[in-house]
Amino acid sequence: MSLTTKQQDFIKRKENVLSVEKTIELTEKEIKELIKKQGISSNTLEQVEIDKIIELKTSLLSGLIIIWSESLIKWLLYEHGAFETTQINTLLKNVNSQQWTSAITTAFWKAFSNIPYDPNKPIAKKRWIDNSNQINEKDKERFNKLYKLIELKLDPSIIIRNKIQHGEWIHSYKENGQSNNVEYSNSISSNVQNENILTLKLKRNQFKKIYQIIYDLAVFRNTGNFKLNNNETPFLFYFNQRYRQILDNQNEIDNADYLNYKQKLINSAKRGEIWRKKNKFRKVFKKLKRKLK
Repeated sequence: MSLTTKQQDFIKRKENVLSVEKTIELTEKEIKELIKKQGISSNTLEQVEIDKIIELKTSLLSGLIIIWSESLIKWLLYEHGAFETTQINTLLKNVNSQQWTSAITTAFWKAFSNIPYDPNKPIAKKRWIDNSNQINEKDKERFNKLYKLIELKLDPSIIIRNKIQHGEWIHSYKENGQSNNVEYSNSISSNVQNENILTLKLKRNQFKKIYQIIYDLAVFRNTGNFKLNNNETPFLFYFNQRYRQILDNQNEIDNADYLNYKQKLINSAKRGEIWRKKNKFRKVFKKLKRKLK
């Protein structure tokens, strides 16, 4: 049985995600090894040089995380039964966090409005949900919590990514709304430089959790097809658990202790170094013992 164009696109989108994921994993591994090397080194000049390399690698990783998130949401659009072709084409034209907010709005509208799909209005608006008499207040509250979280937490990450993609790794600029001049931004520059492997790992985890909620909404829209509870959809069944995980993860991001994370990696490397020396000594001792027999 030959695959449809949509199915083929789903496979290709998935391959894009997996490719970026592999690059992220390799970059994370390189940064961890650099942190360990820096912690073990007794050469001050070498430590400073390694620190510069870690900053550069972290900037690359930051950009990769947002590139990966864009690939992830595009993959989701092609999930079986999730979105209509017209919706997919429209959502693909959106940029940055708009892809996420538009996807969750459209998926939620399809799942809760009880209004048939209108190809002339493929993408739902937030105000449709807020003003709907068909959607109960509890479900509206769930939707608005997620929407606000994406706006407040994903947008800053997108801004950092854009600066990195445009080469503003150390000194970042923004347009002055009053004068229309492009001016240096101390706050954005600070945000870009404050990224680290720990916060980026947690942000990536956050994208995954939000992705799962949109997946629950878009793919399983009707009750009666969910094995764990025929009276609910996965979105309703898992919402409290998933939303709590998102909040917990966000709290970890906000309170991430990078210095402690680094120290744990360094301590692990030092223990490994001690073990290797001991093991090397044992091998030499055993070899010497065999010769003396």
